[in-house]
Amino acid sequence: MSTPSIAEILADTSAHGFRFATEPVSKGKMQLPGAQIAIVEDVAKFAATFGETAILASLDGSSIRVETQGVNRNALWANHGEKREKLQEMVVAKLLGAKRTRTTTRVVEVERFLDVDGNVHDTKEAAREASLAILSQ
Repeated sequence: MSTPSIAEILADTSAHGFRFATEPVSKGKMQLPGAQIAIVEDVAKFAATFGETAILASLDGSSIRVETQGVNRNALWANHGEKREKLQEMVVAKLLGAKRTRTTTRVVEVERFLDVDGNVHDTKEAAREASLAILSQ
């Protein structure tokens, strides 16, 4: 049996052994409302959909509830207006073992130095030496 898609799971969560509860999560002293918490209601159905790994992963002390709170907390902190449906998709993706993709922007500053002829050098010293060599010709 193949794993159902996120859309198929969300279409009938009870057929997959869980439901969503809407409640706030905390980040520091701030309450973030609207979190979508997965509540397992039928372990057999849940395991059939998500695999025993999703259940066994809770043996490290981090319950499914705590895991889904974390997904919501991170999403709501990053985007306070995150929609209910999107939060549910992220929770199901986490339960399926998928990782949320993030887009990050990294700014890298590269210093290049020019000699008097406009040639590029990696260091100021190299550009200076090249400039002196050009000027002394």
